[in-house]
Amino acid sequence: MTNIQLPMPSACYKSVFSTIDPTIQPLIAGALKKLYATQNPGQIQKNVEAETALSTADFSSLLGSFAIELQQGKLPENAWQIACRSHQFKGPRLSSALEPSTLGRVKGLGAHVFSISNTTEALAAGMTPDRIKRLLLKYSGSDSVPNFEPLLRTALLGEYLIWATFDVSNKKQNPFDKLPKTRKGLCGALGLGLMLDNSEPLILLVWDHATSGTPALYRPTIADACDYSFFRPHKNPTQAWGMTEPLQPNTENFMPQPEIVMPATASSGLKLPYLILQF
Repeated sequence: MTNIQLPMPSACYKSVFSTIDPTIQPLIAGALKKLYATQNPGQIQKNVEAETALSTADFSSLLGSFAIELQQGKLPENAWQIACRSHQFKGPRLSSALEPSTLGRVKGLGAHVFSISNTTEALAAGMTPDRIKRLLLKYSGSDSVPNFEPLLRTALLGEYLIWATFDVSNKKQNPFDKLPKTRKGLCGALGLGLMLDNSEPLILLVWDHATSGTPALYRPTIADACDYSFFRPHKNPTQAWGMTEPLQPNTENFMPQPEIVMPATASSGLKLPYLILQF
């Protein structure tokens, strides 16, 4: 029988803020208002106020760490980044009963070239980043990747923290099968505002969760999103995962897609073909 892990007790900003030392409340409140996002001014503060996935203890600790960094003279943006990075993966962990078997993520092509080029295997073979990029482009959409597949499977899916999505209706299915295969459409559906504004090609990576080591999967929180203003906290505190916010104007009527965060892991469970979108 599967042991289902219940969500952590959720907390809201107002209740947590009221428990903080009154002498530092103005410091925190004032700094949150100064957190600025070029694309969505004021959105980070709105996200903090809308957070429902953090426990009371973790939410209080996050704000307390933010205050400590501010008291040390750091600018609000820097203080927030430091506080968030020490509070990542604090959202509820998905139980084994809810874990999808197939996950996918969108990654900048340059970032993945970097991941592959820094593997021991690539360095030993003298594979240059330019050579790796040309091979990735050559085999995009191919089920067979002769002599290149071992390098693909040793590279990290992502450094530090990975954002991934999956198909709720069929957790074995490639999550990109039901999403548009254009850069604009995919970024719009997944709320990838910064990737849409960047002209760099994107690579779609899909992997088997078990073959990749079954790393823990978590519902994302404001600490995971940090200063990424396209993130939106889920309103339901008992929801097991987050949901993307399609970019506006959502003329294609894209539905929000599930999202989770996970620690860095290798691509041992990578499923072929991968796909590179340039336009």
